Amino acid sequence: MRAVSNRDVREHCPSEASSDQGTLASRLAVLPGTS
Repeated sequence: MRAVSNRDVREHCPSEASSDQGTLASRLAVLPGTS
């Protein structure tokens, strides 16, 4: 479900997506850990 939130942010701020790449990677790393 967090993946959807991250994708929403990317679609909302595509320009910040590049700057959020580091944050996205951090959240993605938590996804497999939580699953």
